Amino acid sequence: MPKTAKKSRGHPERQFFKVSTGSMKINRVAAENEEQTIIRGKLNIPGSMPEIKKILSTKHFLNIENVEIEKGKVLYEGTITLLINYLSRAEGTNHQFYGSVFFQDFIDVPGAEKGMTAVVQPEVKNLKLMEHDKEKRIITVDVMLNTLARVNKAEEVSFVIDAPVQCKVKKEEITLNQVLSSAKGKLVKSEEVTIPALKSPVKELLGYRCVPLVQNYKLALGSITINGWLQLEITYLDSLHNRQHLQRLINFSKLLPVPEAREEYLAEVHVAAHDTEVNLLPGQSCLSVQARVDFLVHVLCPRQIKVVTAVDCCTAEVTAGELVVENLTSVKSSEAIIRDISTPAEEYTGYDVHDIRVGPVTILSADMVKDKVLMRGCADFIVEFIDTKSAGKKYIYRKVFFKSMAVVNKDNGSARVETFPVVEFAGAELKDNQLIINAVLHVIVRTLVLNRYKVVFGVDFLNRFPNVQRETISFTYVFKKGDTLDALAERFGTTVEALVKINPGIDAQKPLWGQKIRIPCQVKK
Repeated sequence: MPKTAKKSRGHPERQFFKVSTGSMKINRVAAENEEQTIIRGKLNIPGSMPEIKKILSTKHFLNIENVEIEKGKVLYEGTITLLINYLSRAEGTNHQFYGSVFFQDFIDVPGAEKGMTAVVQPEVKNLKLMEHDKEKRIITVDVMLNTLARVNKAEEVSFVIDAPVQCKVKKEEITLNQVLSSAKGKLVKSEEVTIPALKSPVKELLGYRCVPLVQNYKLALGSITINGWLQLEITYLDSLHNRQHLQRLINFSKLLPVPEAREEYLAEVHVAAHDTEVNLLPGQSCLSVQARVDFLVHVLCPRQIKVVTAVDCCTAEVTAGELVVENLTSVKSSEAIIRDISTPAEEYTGYDVHDIRVGPVTILSADMVKDKVLMRGCADFIVEFIDTKSAGKKYIYRKVFFKSMAVVNKDNGSARVETFPVVEFAGAELKDNQLIINAVLHVIVRTLVLNRYKVVFGVDFLNRFPNVQRETISFTYVFKKGDTLDALAERFGTTVEALVKINPGIDAQKPLWGQKIRIPCQVKK
C-alpha cells in the first residue's frame, strides 16, 4: 500500500507547512518515440497454387515477435502476414493463400536503458505489391510502417496526497498497478534438429533466427510458470545450390520464484532470445541448436489512490508533471473451435494417427470494435502417422486459421490488446484418406489503456520563517462565525501582530463576521 507521511507534532508553525506524501513502485513510461520506415520483402507463392492472373485484394496482419533494449535504442523484429486473394489464369476462379514477410528495425528512444521493458506498436500506413515474378513465383512487397516504441521503468514514485490548509488544492483518484515484486531468469535451450527425409541435405547454412513465443503463464503462491516455444527458422543451400527453408518448434517451460506472487494478482511477462547458435553436425542431416532466453516478470496489483493534481499557494514552489502509465482495464476469455479437413498429398493407406502436436498458436490481429475484441489467428499442427506393419513414421504439417471474439466491460477504441491462447484439446483422425483435425482453444484477452495523469510530486515552501516586510504578499479572507485573530494567525501560520499591521484600522474587540481582511502569505518567526 502507498506510504503516507505521518503528521508532525512539533512546532505549530512547522505543522502549518507539513505536506503529506505517498510512494509506490510502479512500471511507468520513462520515454517514447515514433518513427516511419519502409520494409521490402518477398512472398513465395505456394507450389500447389494455380498461376495468378490478377490480384483482387490483400489483407495484412502484424505481429511483433522479439523486442530488445540497448542504450538509447529499441530493437524489434516481427512478421507481416498477408492474405492474397486472386483470380487464377487457367480456370478464372478465385483462390487465396497466406504469405509472410519477416522484418527487423530499431527506433531511437533517448533514455532507454538495458533492464527496462518496451512496448512496440507498429501500424501499416501503406502496402504495395510492387512486382510479380511469374517464373520464380515470387511477389515483391513494399510496406510503410509507422511504429511507436514506449519504454517502461519499474521504480518508486513519490507524490503529494495532501497539502497544508492555506493551499488551494485539486485532487483526483487515479488507478496505478503497484509492482509488488520483480524477478529475472535465464534459460539455455539445446536441441538437435533432424532434417526431414523429404528435405534436401544441407550443404551450407545461410541464416537463421529464433523467436520466443509465450503461450501462457500461471501465477501460484510464490512463483510463476512461463510456457512457450522457440520458433526456429533456418535457410540453407542444398547440394544443387537451391535455397531451402526449415522451421522447427522447440518448447520451453520456466519456473521463476517470485516471493509476492499470488494466483489472484496480475503479471507482466517479458521474454527475449539472443545468442542463438546453429551448427551442421557431420552427415548433413542433423543440426545442433543452442539458444539463450531471458525472462523478466513483474507481479502487479491494481491500487486506487487520491493524489493532489494542482496546488495554488503564493509561497509554495510546486513540482508537478505528467505520470504516464498503462493500466489493465479488463481480463476476459473466449473460446475458438477448430475443425480442419484436408486431403494429404500422398496415400496414407495402412497408416494410423499416432500423435498430434500443437506448435505456436498466434493471434494475428485483435481489433477493438465497441465493447468487443475481434481476433484472427493461426495454429500449427504436426500430425504423426505410423505404419501399422513396418512401424515407419510420416508427418503432416498443417497451419490452420481461426477467429474468435471476446466481450469486454468498456468500449475503448484506444485500448491495447494482449492475447494469450491456450490449447485445451487437440485430436486428429484419418478417415477415407482425409485428415480431420479438431481442437479447442481458450484465449485470455487483456485490454490495457494508456493514462496520462497530472500529478504533484512535491511542494516546497519558500522563506518559511522570514520577517514580515512592508510589501508582504497576501490574500483576501472573509471572516466566518467563530473566527478570531488568534485562531486565524495559528491556522495560516502568521501572527496577530502581522494581521494587524497589514490591516490598518482593524479592531479585534468588535464583531468581524463577514468582514474582509488581508492575510500575509509569509510568516514571522
